[in-house]
Amino acid sequence: MMLYHLVEGFLLGISLGGSCLLTCDPVIFVFLLRQERTLKTSFQIFGKILIGRFFGYAIFGLVAGFIGGVIPDKIRMPISYGSFIILGAILIYYGIRGGHFSQKCPATGAGKYIANPIILGFITGLEICPPFLLAIARAASLGGAFAGATLFIGFFVGTSIFLLPVAFFGAASSMKAFRVFAGIASVIVGMWFFAQGASGLVLTYFTASENADYSIVGAESAKNIWIVSDDEWGDSLKTILSRKVKCRIEKIPSQDADSILKICDTLDIALFLETGRIDSLLAQKIAVIKFEGEKSYQTLLQFSEFLTIYSFKKRYGRGFIFKWRQ
Repeated sequence: MMLYHLVEGFLLGISLGGSCLLTCDPVIFVFLLRQERTLKTSFQIFGKILIGRFFGYAIFGLVAGFIGGVIPDKIRMPISYGSFIILGAILIYYGIRGGHFSQKCPATGAGKYIANPIILGFITGLEICPPFLLAIARAASLGGAFAGATLFIGFFVGTSIFLLPVAFFGAASSMKAFRVFAGIASVIVGMWFFAQGASGLVLTYFTASENADYSIVGAESAKNIWIVSDDEWGDSLKTILSRKVKCRIEKIPSQDADSILKICDTLDIALFLETGRIDSLLAQKIAVIKFEGEKSYQTLLQFSEFLTIYSFKKRYGRGFIFKWRQ
């Protein structure tokens, strides 16, 4: 999945990198010409600028992905799909019209005063233009800080290709081949994002009512975790889980397991470490996970790892029994 986000960001970058020929390329070009330099020195300065852009993109992608991750799916996904449609249309227009957007880079003024090429690269890497907004929308839709950062790293590599001519003091904006290639790629990627957004909205609309009655339950999202155990292994599991989750964890002897039904919430989880009958009414209300196998510290670690990694989708107000085996 990491490679997928990296490649997607790269393809997005090379399809949009043509805008760099008219926006921040001139800023970097002027910066390199401020004093006489050899080709080797120019490449060294250019490398520092790329380092600044890399950190700018990575940090922004990290933040965008994190913000997307804390917004509920039912709110985040329609917004993301709508952004894909709007920005996909802009991308198609951009490819057809040849990038007639604003040619002023936000870093133009800063470039007159900043002497550090890394800082200059960081600022030029935060240009709020339509291509950058599209990358932000995509990073936020991934719902994870690391995924967002990975996408922006790929985006950085793709756009950096169009900055390379600057290192040779070339007039990159006059290279027709770059403009034609960027235009074609922009239209193709724009159509792909437009289709993704449209199909996503349609799917969200038709599945919204179906999914409204479902909830996700897991150790990290549970309100309470009830451990049914008659020995010290229950205490050990409680200690292990308390280090990983923040919800309330209580150990209850098996003879009192029926009392959970009177005080539990529908998003609670009951962990049975003992053999024997499980109240059918309890299993109809909450998630019941039964541990089966030999008890040892190692198996409890594996069990707790399973509980913190996986979640279950269930009808709201309904329960189930899941048997975990080593």
